[in-house]
Amino acid sequence: MPKIDGVIKRRNPVFKIVMETDAVILGELFPLYAPQAVGNFISLANEGFYDGLSFHRCIQGFIAQAGKANPSQTLPYCITGEFEFNSYKHGLLTHEYGSLCMARGGHYNSASSEFFIVTTEDERELQCLNGAYAIFGKVYEGMRIIEAISSVETDQNDKPIYLQNIRRIRVETFKQTYPFTKIPPPTSDVNIPVVKHRKKGNHKSSHENKKKEGISDG
Repeated sequence: MPKIDGVIKRRNPVFKIVMETDAVILGELFPLYAPQAVGNFISLANEGFYDGLSFHRCIQGFIAQAGKANPSQTLPYCITGEFEFNSYKHGLLTHEYGSLCMARGGHYNSASSEFFIVTTEDERELQCLNGAYAIFGKVYEGMRIIEAISSVETDQNDKPIYLQNIRRIRVETFKQTYPFTKIPPPTSDVNIPVVKHRKKGNHKSSHENKKKEGISDG
């Protein structure tokens, strides 16, 4: 573990996504800013939850989303939303190209297993995401792969025609532990609005409607 002026500096966890094609995406997690999201992601990844799942929602020039559970894997819990709209104020980050974020439903505390990676650099679109989703990491190697995934042919629901399968996701924690708190799933979507996505070919109108929709966990 590195030291600065004699003081031990904890290394952030590092995640590795290996696609079925052998392509590799590497990134860093940010436990200081989103400890619940980081702890949950580490737990799921290192237990093998994401193995064999896919990037199931792909929107060119916006996001690539993964982590949707199979029917037999549905999680019995959610985590607290670590973002401004949910009155979370602890070291908030802003969305940028490569940000790793928790997807969720309409309720602010409905995130569970799904995550998305931002592939846009458009300031208007990034601003629409800010405050609405927990940012808990960032990709630092392999964004060309994520861009390619987000650009594949999809159906009208943004589901890839050809599955973009994940072989495995693992996180190196450098022998540190990252506890988190499981909370019951919400019974309603009481906290809407949130941000969904723009429709291909309809940038302006969808941008205006983003706050009314959601990048959902489901």
